[in-house]
Amino acid sequence: MSYGYITKLSENVDRQHVRYNNRYGTAIAADIYTPKNLEEDKLLPAIVIRAPYGSTKEQAAAIYANTFAQLGFVTLAFDQVYIGESAGESRHVASPDLYAESFSAAVDYLGTKLIVNKLALLVSAGALGLLLVLRLLIRELNLL
Repeated sequence: MSYGYITKLSENVDRQHVRYNNRYGTAIAADIYTPKNLEEDKLLPAIVIRAPYGSTKEQAAAIYANTFAQLGFVTLAFDQVYIGESAGESRHVASPDLYAESFSAAVDYLGTKLIVNKLALLVSAGALGLLLVLRLLIRELNLL
């Protein structure tokens, strides 16, 4: 099936389509991007990427995921529940609670991958307020 990606996959990156469930049993569609020719025992940092509201993993999130994989990250780009290939009815519903749950499910899923050693979240356009809160929290916890 052609998913309608808006960017060409780098020749140095592999992309795998995956599905996993959140804690409510709703299926989430995602793509995992990894650098090609991974060393067998090498652990890589990982990034979870959310598409902007109304967008899907094949659009802006694919551009970010492809770029970060070229830089040596494992990246997971996912469709929010009720959007794109992910399950849930009614479609195109905005729910901050379920958005947070989608991130949690993505982190849990990536945590099962043996090639991941660190994890970060990337919230793309449409969540500037959340990014500012995360930045303040990171500074307060002296994580930078």
